[in-house]
Amino acid sequence: MRRGYLLYVQNRESEALAAYRTATELDPSNQKAKYGLGKILKDTGQAVEGDALMTAALSSDPKANEGYDSPLLQVSAGDEARN
Repeated sequence: MRRGYLLYVQNRESEALAAYRTATELDPSNQKAKYGLGKILKDTGQAVEGDALMTAALSSDPKANEGYDSPLLQVSAGDEARN
């Protein structure tokens, strides 16, 4: 899951998607991984599937989105875009 997050902030969406898919396959109960996968899907134009995964993750674990919408993530992603 950490790998997927790092790839995501580096704007390497296809690799991040693969990492999050692997994380959710290895541990289907990991709601943070499910939320992360949903967020990336939504950000890459697959809003219906992404929203469904994010909603499911939050209904199972209300803290599943912790860290994904933080200013640190936004700053990190912005820094990578400038490089």
